[in-house]
Amino acid sequence: MYHITYVYLKCSINEILRDNSLK
Repeated sequence: MYHITYVYLKCSINEILRDNSLK
C-alpha cells in the first residue's frame, strides 16, 4: 500500500512539473 501511494505521488508531481515547464 505504501509503495503504491509513493509511486502515485511521484507520478503526480512529475506530471505537474512537466505541465509547468510547458507553460
